[in-house]
Amino acid sequence: MRAAEGTQAAHASMEGTHQIVSQATGLCFNIKGNTNDSGEAIIPYPCGGSINMKFNFVDQSSGFYSIHTVNGTQDLCLNISAGAYRRETGKNLAAREI
Repeated sequence: MRAAEGTQAAHASMEGTHQIVSQATGLCFNIKGNTNDSGEAIIPYPCGGSINMKFNFVDQSSGFYSIHTVNGTQDLCLNISAGAYRRETGKNLAAREI
């Protein structure tokens, strides 16, 4: 959405269930083996309708979202390997609204 000149842009919420698709490859995030195990890898895979390719985006305010699995009984949160974070804010890296 684009705001008219001289007005502040309105940001639509990204909250809800989505597939995450690479612009470069067209492949989707996929929970390897459709497991519910904490720490399992997320791999690139051809997009489809499987539940292990869907993730719930939860608004954390200021345009930041946590990303959660929806494929099992556990609500696991995606985490960046080695705990990468943004030095300027001291926060973990997260999906950001563009």
